[in-house]
Amino acid sequence: MAIRRPLDTNVVDVTGADLASDIAISTTGNIATTGSGTLTSAGAFTASGGIANTGTITAGTLGSSVVFPAGKVVQTKLQDGYGQVELTTHSFNTNDVICTTLFTPLFASSKLLLVAHICCYHNTAAEHIWLDFYKNASDFTETANLSGFTYGIASVGSGGHNLGRVMASYAYLDNAGSTTEKTYKISAKVNNNAGTDYLGVNNNNDHRSAFIQIMEIAQ
Repeated sequence: MAIRRPLDTNVVDVTGADLASDIAISTTGNIATTGSGTLTSAGAFTASGGIANTGTITAGTLGSSVVFPAGKVVQTKLQDGYGQVELTTHSFNTNDVICTTLFTPLFASSKLLLVAHICCYHNTAAEHIWLDFYKNASDFTETANLSGFTYGIASVGSGGHNLGRVMASYAYLDNAGSTTEKTYKISAKVNNNAGTDYLGVNNNNDHRSAFIQIMEIAQ
């Protein structure tokens, strides 16, 4: 049985009825609740023309097939780290890393904006520290040079000067590629094998000296 809106402007109220078939509303018609009434559907509710809502959706869970507008941040994570790593070689490697961050994208098509903040140190002989990101996943080949650039994404220091401790910040836009869990870390290499270079601060757990922030951006 189908109930259709009359052609005139009269309002038809249906109360106490069990409708076993479809309700069809004309293109200019509306379904409305008055007062504190609630429109409830025990099954799936489909609105092929979209839902225009000026109120608040108070409950429910968005399914994996929901499409977010491009450019919207759909989830974020901030990971802090502590401790210190002495940089050992003139190449990016999986040992010279810090601040392990696990992240699972909601959508394979997303972009992941990685932002790092790290306390660095080198003495006069070390010249520069080159910075990048480490990445690993079950469907991705482990690398400590995610950017693929020979000298990474950023650098700190200059030859012949004792850098002391300084905070460095840099960013990289990665592709999610899948919804499997990813592992990200801050990675670095020295400009030459002389001198002493460090990531982080050799201190107790109360001294956070490394941070990775990840923002998943819908495409």
